[in-house]
Amino acid sequence: MSDQSLPHEESTGAEAAKLTRRRKKMQVARSTAAAATAKLTDLEGRLESLTRLRRQQKAALREAKSQQSVLESAVKASTRQRRSLRESRKDARKAAAKAQRRAHEVESRYDRAVLADMVHREKQADLTTHPTSGAVARPSTRPALDESPHGAVAAIAPARERPVEE
Repeated sequence: MSDQSLPHEESTGAEAAKLTRRRKKMQVARSTAAAATAKLTDLEGRLESLTRLRRQQKAALREAKSQQSVLESAVKASTRQRRSLRESRKDARKAAAKAQRRAHEVESRYDRAVLADMVHREKQADLTTHPTSGAVARPSTRPALDESPHGAVAAIAPARERPVEE
């Protein structure tokens, strides 16, 4: 019987060693699989995070492009308004200069009319105080200073031209 037990024990020892090697291979394979699964889970998590980030960045980009187009149209509108305001300012300057010229012309005409009226009244006053008998009377060369709105200068000198302010 001992002969039969030896090969059985040898075969049991050989089988045990074989089982031990297979167990070690299985444990290594399981740990490798667990590591691979952990790596896969980590990669999938990172991929999902990256996908979310990418969606957020695309949405932000769309919003930025939308904001850019709004700002570009606002810049164009302000450019058009600026051009229009400059044209209006130019026209207003011309109108103001023209109005100042007209006011100066009207004032000059008024000054001449007042001066002519003063000269006429002074002539009449001089002729009534110094009646002449058929001879032509010469009017006084000195106008009345108290009737002149601009003093003696306006009565003596014609209205001078004033420069137009712009």
